[in-house]
Amino acid sequence: MATNGTTPVTKKNWILGEKFDARMPHHDGIKALWETKWKFPCTISVYPFHDGKFEDFEPVFDHLIKNNINDGYGDAYTEAFFPTAEKLTRQGDELAAYKNFKDSSDLYLRAACLYRISRFPYISSFPKISSEVKWKAWEAQKVVYMKAGSKWEEPVKEVIIPFVDKKGADRDSIPVYIRVPKSTPAGKKPPMVLLLTGLDGYRPDNTQRSDEFLKRGWGTVIAEVPGTADCPADPGDPESPDRLWTSVLDWVEKEGVFDMEKVMVWGLSTGGYYAVRIAHTHKERLIGVVAQGAGTHYFFARDWLQKADGHDLAPAMALKHGYSAVEEMLEGAQKKFSLLENGILEKPSTRLFFINGVNDGLMPIEDSMLPFEYGTPKEARFFQNALHMGYPMANAAVYPWMESLMESMEDITKTLRTQEEEMLRLIQKYENTFAAVLEKDKVILKEAAEGLVSLLKSENQRFFAQIRRNNAQIAARVRGMMVEVRAMMDSYTGDNIVFDIQGSAKELATGFEWYRGIPSSEVEVEATNSHSIENFTTKASGKNINNADKNANSASFTEPEVNYTSKDNSKLRVLLRDRGLSDQGPREKLIKRLENSADNYESLPSKGLTELLAGVALNG
Repeated sequence: MATNGTTPVTKKNWILGEKFDARMPHHDGIKALWETKWKFPCTISVYPFHDGKFEDFEPVFDHLIKNNINDGYGDAYTEAFFPTAEKLTRQGDELAAYKNFKDSSDLYLRAACLYRISRFPYISSFPKISSEVKWKAWEAQKVVYMKAGSKWEEPVKEVIIPFVDKKGADRDSIPVYIRVPKSTPAGKKPPMVLLLTGLDGYRPDNTQRSDEFLKRGWGTVIAEVPGTADCPADPGDPESPDRLWTSVLDWVEKEGVFDMEKVMVWGLSTGGYYAVRIAHTHKERLIGVVAQGAGTHYFFARDWLQKADGHDLAPAMALKHGYSAVEEMLEGAQKKFSLLENGILEKPSTRLFFINGVNDGLMPIEDSMLPFEYGTPKEARFFQNALHMGYPMANAAVYPWMESLMESMEDITKTLRTQEEEMLRLIQKYENTFAAVLEKDKVILKEAAEGLVSLLKSENQRFFAQIRRNNAQIAARVRGMMVEVRAMMDSYTGDNIVFDIQGSAKELATGFEWYRGIPSSEVEVEATNSHSIENFTTKASGKNINNADKNANSASFTEPEVNYTSKDNSKLRVLLRDRGLSDQGPREKLIKRLENSADNYESLPSKGLTELLAGVALNG
């Protein structure tokens, strides 16, 4: 879809179908919200009631229903949660005074959960505090949460990072929560996940996620996104998050706690938008990004945001993006914030994994599909009939994907260390072999032998320099190259010189282009002559071996079908010698030897290869 600088036609036929226009029962007041949507997850302490208990919330919602308090933005709704939260906090303080930190932590988390629900659906301090009462709940939640988290075995630490890259209306400091694994292998630093929160879930709302990271040996830095909670970045500036994440990553790198070669980002809901953006703007600093329930382009369309108004989200979204009025947002948000409109999606990105429910009524599933039409190839998992964020199945897909990236880099490091040692041994081995060969066969140029050794050394250094920059594709090429190099070099034994080197290191580099799949011009070795083995034609086979053939299957020929039932064994012997194999023995062994061989002319003896290149037909 080309934009040509203009906004593409807004989608009208949403994948959500008729559900797009449906009014959900929980939109009909607090009683409907509690009974049709919130009561069940509350009984099992799952989002948004994680860390909480049903016994704490039931009397609060009874009070709200009895008094017909239906405005979630109003003070009466928020204040209804305070008495229970304050009581639980006092009880936690009493237990903490006796060093009973486990039970006091449970009470503190229950109180924090009450404060969380009381400040729903949204708070911000840009350009001013959106609600004084909800802000009070937010401040209370942070205090009580830190009473719990600061006493854990792997504690939560609040750190204030200087906003070094601030500009315009950006504020001075970036508050984040940090957790570090208690144990890391000697000499190593733990990987890190930068967790970007959403419209209503903030730093103290991610105990379970940070616990999961710690179980895997990963640390975490949790930060709010522009326009929410304590985030200092200007919500009206589409580029403010770029400055924000640069300051965060620079600070983390300077502290030296985490392995900066293994940094991932996970963006939740509204944070998913910023996850997609950072995957492109900071791709060199990240090994992977998860964008869960993300909006990217269509979310900002007028018809979608107008429907979001039925979900009571439009006022919050207007404030969150720096608009003073909903109509102002409807008119200009897509042009200003769409990742398609501002060209972000067309840039290269790091590994990017989209996950969501197909029936997401908050962020259109189209916004998780659109990025696949642009830029770097992406990955995704979408769940039919699931709602926003793809719960409850989503985490079972996200964690294995993250593990595969973290573990693959560890595996690459181990593999390459072994390959590097093996390459060095090969170099030493074949330096000696070349010396012996040169004494026996003066046809083989000394310069070519030295050039090949030099090539191996330079390739070793260059490949591993690239790999250390986390290029998994090059790692696979190295392993493939090692197989080819080992097979070829092993043939340099005794009098059977099966590969007649007739060129310099540059020619060999050209040949190695088959294995690497990268231009030979990038190989920094000297050319000593102009001979080329890149293309050749044989009169015997009538085949031309070009780059495409080599890239696909190395240098190989398709032989005419042979009638093995013939009593004349001369053809069998030709084919065997053609492959550098013995032509001695009874017919049955000749056939078996031929069937088990590879049709590869790189295995020809030097004389045979010379004759073949000269177009001389072999005979039996």
